Amino acid sequence: FLFDGWTVMGLGCGSVIIALGALGAVAQLRATQADYHRVLSEQDDSRQKYESLVVNLPGSVYRCDWNADWTMLFMSQGIRGMVGYAPETFMAGGPMTFGSLIHPEDTKLVDDSVATSAQRNQPFSVEYRLRHKDGSYRWVFEKGCVIKDAAGKPLYLDGVILDITESKLAVVAMQRIQED
Repeated sequence: FLFDGWTVMGLGCGSVIIALGALGAVAQLRATQADYHRVLSEQDDSRQKYESLVVNLPGSVYRCDWNADWTMLFMSQGIRGMVGYAPETFMAGGPMTFGSLIHPEDTKLVDDSVATSAQRNQPFSVEYRLRHKDGSYRWVFEKGCVIKDAAGKPLYLDGVILDITESKLAVVAMQRIQED
């Protein structure tokens, strides 16, 4: 093939332009990868700080679906000390529901407290009993809020559950002493 001088120069310049474009794309890719790894590192750091904070709470934090069974989406390990079951027990597909541990006499109280909270768009707090794996009941204090979508439909409950059994038993003991 016979090329004139302009064609050869054009091909040469085109190769240079393509090469520079490829180098620019590689540099952009490397910068994007560096940003991605920085974000992952920051997320990991945030997750570690969050987990450290949650582990040190004297109770359990949770997020559950807005349903009658209180199906957990997240529950911290603190629940194990209160009820004797791992948090995974109460997740979707788990062997039992969190709602099934609520003392039958307290179910309506808990349901009404959460429903009122949803209607008023205010946090709820309620004291009730949970059945431990050993069959005993533990008193808990729960504080949480209803998370709604943009249309106002309840989606989740976020909250914290604290074991107040010892303080409840102390109050009962004091009442007995005062009655005698």
